[in-house]
Amino acid sequence: MRQDWLPCIQVTVCLLLLAPAGMTRARGEGSSGADSAATQTRDVVAVPDPEQEQAARKAASAWVQIVDRRRPAESREAAGMFFKKSLLRQEWERILEQIRYPMAKMEKRTFDSATIYENHPDFPSERVAFVRYQTQFKNKPDARETVALQLEDGSWKVAGYVIE
Repeated sequence: MRQDWLPCIQVTVCLLLLAPAGMTRARGEGSSGADSAATQTRDVVAVPDPEQEQAARKAASAWVQIVDRRRPAESREAAGMFFKKSLLRQEWERILEQIRYPMAKMEKRTFDSATIYENHPDFPSERVAFVRYQTQFKNKPDARETVALQLEDGSWKVAGYVIE
């Protein structure tokens, strides 16, 4: 399992919270260097599963609403073990205060897609779901959110979150 999970702000106001290097390109977009070598050893396969996609979508929606309500402790607690092991409570609070909250109130969030993948090299579980939204924040009207989830004890739990 990769351990390069650090928050990062890019010039394009990209917010990476617990985002593995390949998370934003999971749809088969380009890869680079070490990522392509890892991807070649495990074929990432999209698995059509409408029931699981709907369950992941519901879990992601509930979780981002907690983040929208500015409840960092609750959002961290509602996330999966992978998320919790990657960030201390204080780190998560700091990230939200410095990066997410300045985007201000979420004004509109439109579901874009939910896709289940098998063998994603950036996640320890066999299956991972990516739920994507087009989101308008007061101070960032053209954002794209991606919530990555893993199955834990039969329930989808947040493992990563990206705002671009």
